[in-house]
Amino acid sequence: MLVFRRPAPARTASHERAPGAAVANQIWSLCGGVEHDRKDLTRQKLDACPVRLRSAGLVMTAARRSLHDASPLSAATNKGHETLTAYEVEGLSAPCNLADGHAKLRPIAQKLSRRHIAALAAVDPQGQEKHFLEIIGSFAGERFDQRGLVLFPSASLAIDTIAKFLAATGRRQVALLEPTFDNIALLLKRAGLGLTAVRESTTDIYEACLDHDALFLVSPNNPTGWHPEPPFWDALGEHLTATQTLLIVDRTFRFFLPVDAGLNELAATNPLVITIDDTGKTWSTLECKVSFAGTLRRSYLALIREIAEEIVLNVSPLSLELCIQTMRLERGATRISTSILQNQETMASALRDCGFQNYRGSLSFLLVQATATATGSGLVEDLLAEGVATLPLAKFYWNSGANPPNTVRMSLARPPETVAKAADILRRKFS
Repeated sequence: MLVFRRPAPARTASHERAPGAAVANQIWSLCGGVEHDRKDLTRQKLDACPVRLRSAGLVMTAARRSLHDASPLSAATNKGHETLTAYEVEGLSAPCNLADGHAKLRPIAQKLSRRHIAALAAVDPQGQEKHFLEIIGSFAGERFDQRGLVLFPSASLAIDTIAKFLAATGRRQVALLEPTFDNIALLLKRAGLGLTAVRESTTDIYEACLDHDALFLVSPNNPTGWHPEPPFWDALGEHLTATQTLLIVDRTFRFFLPVDAGLNELAATNPLVITIDDTGKTWSTLECKVSFAGTLRRSYLALIREIAEEIVLNVSPLSLELCIQTMRLERGATRISTSILQNQETMASALRDCGFQNYRGSLSFLLVQATATATGSGLVEDLLAEGVATLPLAKFYWNSGANPPNTVRMSLARPPETVAKAADILRRKFS
C-alpha cells in the first residue's frame, strides 16, 4: 500500500510555500489521513518484502543498516566557500577554470543567421522538442516519449522541482547518495525534506528502501564515477515495488559510460522511477542547456509539470536548436570523450613531473591527491592563487564531512589549451 505522510502546513512567506500543497492534502485525505513515523514505515515495508528477497540477504533489518542520519544544514552554509557552487562561481573568472563539470569546449555549432533566428521564433515547440528527444535518445539507447517528460533549462531546476514534488506528496524521508554534488542535498533540504546519507553500496541502497519514502541516486556518480552493474537495477526494482519506495536517478553524466541497459529497462517499466537527464555535462553550448525529468506514472508527471510551470514557461527554442546542432556535429559524446582523453594525458604528465602519484580519471574529471609539497592552505587554494580553479573532494561528502586527504577534482571537459596552461602552472608551482 502506498504510504503518504501528511504534508506540513503551508508557510506564510510566499517564497517558502510548497507548490501543490492543496493536492498533497487531498491525497493525504484520500489515503485515510494516517501518519506513520519511520519505525512504522520500516516495519510495514519489511513485512511487504518478498520472502525470497529477505532470505537472499537483500533486505536487512533497520537495526543492521549502516546508514547515518543527515544533520541540519550548518548556519555557515552561506559563508565563503561552504558550498561547491561557491567554488564554481569563483572559478568562472579564473584564467584556468577546471572547477565546474559543465562541458566547455570551443562551440562548433553552425552560425545562426537573422533568418535562422527569425525561423526559430516561429518554430513549432512540440515538433522541435520531439526532434531534440529523438536525437538525444539515439545516443542514450532509449526512445524518449515526449508525453512522459517535462523539459527544463537546467538540471538544477529539474532537481528543485522534484524536491518540491516529494514535499507536496508527503514523501519527506529521502535517502541520498554520498559522496555526491552538494547542491542536490541543499535543494532537497530547502524543500523541507529529511535526508539520510547512503553509501555507494548496493546492499545499503537495498536497505534504504525499508525506512525511506524516496531514494535519490546519481548514476554514474559525480565525482567518483561509481555505477552499479546492470543486475542491480532489476533487484532494486523488486525492492521498490515491494516497499513502494520512489526512486529518483540523476543520469546527467551518463554519456561518459556505455549505455546502461539495466537502468534504461527499469525506467521504461517501473512507475516508481523518476529520471533526470541533461545536455550540459556533455555538449558545449555556452550554458544553453536542456534537461528533462521523466516518469511512467501520469499522476506524478502531472504534478511535476504543474510545479515546473510555476517556475519556467518553456525551454528556449534557441537552446533546443543549439543542442540539436551540437549533438549532431559532435557525434554524440565522441568529441568530448576524445578531448578528455587528450587532456588527461596532458595533466597526468604534469602531475608526474611534480611528484603527484595518487590520481585517477573519473568521468570527465581527474581526482588528484596532494603531496607533501602541496600543503599550506590546501591544494585547492594553492592552485586558485595561481589561477587554476578546482573543487575540493571533501565538499562532496555533504553529510558526514569526511575529509579525503587534500584531494581535488579537476574538470577536463575544457579546450586542450586551457588544460595545457593549467599543466604549465602546476609545473611552475610544484616542480
